[in-house]
Amino acid sequence: MRVPGQTASCLPPRRALLRQASCAAALLTVVWAAGCASPGLPRPPSLNLPRPVDDLRAERVADTVELHWTTPARTTDGLPMRGAVTAEICQLEAGGGECRVVQRQVTRPGASTLTLTLPEELRVDPVREVDYRVLLRNSAARTAGPSNPAAVAAGAAPRPLETVTVETARSGELLQWNPEPLTTRVVLERTEVGLTQPTPGAPHLELAGQPDAVVHLLAAGADGRQDGTLDTTVRLGHTYRYTAQRVRLVQVGGKTMEIRTVPSRPVTATYRDVFAPATPQGLVAVPGELRAAAGAAEQATIDLSWQPVTDADLAGYRVYRSAAGSRDQATRLNSTLIAGPAYSDAAVQPGQSYRYTVTAVDTAGNESPASDAVEQALPQP
Repeated sequence: MRVPGQTASCLPPRRALLRQASCAAALLTVVWAAGCASPGLPRPPSLNLPRPVDDLRAERVADTVELHWTTPARTTDGLPMRGAVTAEICQLEAGGGECRVVQRQVTRPGASTLTLTLPEELRVDPVREVDYRVLLRNSAARTAGPSNPAAVAAGAAPRPLETVTVETARSGELLQWNPEPLTTRVVLERTEVGLTQPTPGAPHLELAGQPDAVVHLLAAGADGRQDGTLDTTVRLGHTYRYTAQRVRLVQVGGKTMEIRTVPSRPVTATYRDVFAPATPQGLVAVPGELRAAAGAAEQATIDLSWQPVTDADLAGYRVYRSAAGSRDQATRLNSTLIAGPAYSDAAVQPGQSYRYTVTAVDTAGNESPASDAVEQALPQP
């Protein structure tokens, strides 16, 4: 029914209402789709398998084997590990069949270390190869597989170093130890006590957070009878701590392998210059010419000369004099060191005979033995 005075456009026809409702529904569908995008295909659940170890290494030390590896923090599908991880270590003699489990221990992500004791039958010759592997198992005892193999040599270990002694020598620290026939090398580890930065120019190796550790590999010769070495890289006033290990080098299956002893007890030494310079040679004494300063009387002298000492740390010379034939102690003539190999003694009297010696002094204050003595008389005018 039409209302008087109202136009037909005020009441929309049924078709228009249906069109508006359809548009609104389409708009809602678009908005919902934009806010709830499809996540794609669902991922399968993680098996929580630890990634296999790929950096296992082994070292034979006396009657033990030291194993080192890195335990991964993530699973094979890249997710963080959940729950405890157990490291299962197995041992296999080369060509010996199945890898036998010898140790299990809970491990955490990061650097991991394990020390195993060798059974007695592997501590004696003949030398042969023994391989180790690590399997990481999750809390359900599942594993993604073994690690890389790491080999050591089974056989007799050399005798440990009973004593290492250190003695200061002119050109370094002399280290000595008892010889051992089975040894073909000695590994010396040196740590500078109190050092926080590496020594410039010296070979260094980072060891357990000690950047000052220096490792010297010392060949012992074919008969294994070298019993010492001279460390020439030390610096004056610095203190060093040394330990040493014997190393038996063996050939197994075409490979060179090591059997080490445990480190020796540490010895400590401070390198100091306690060595005197060379003794002056060729001392000569002759009567000098008459000399006079302005306004003073002429003064006779006895002139001394000698061959120069060539020590790199030479600081100068001292001259000593006594009366010829006297048993009195010689008197030092110069209060300060003489730089060159010559001296003129003006405190002499005509008709007197004098006995002279010369010594050399280094920068550390060490004084050489006295030179051969010479005697010289000052003639009467």
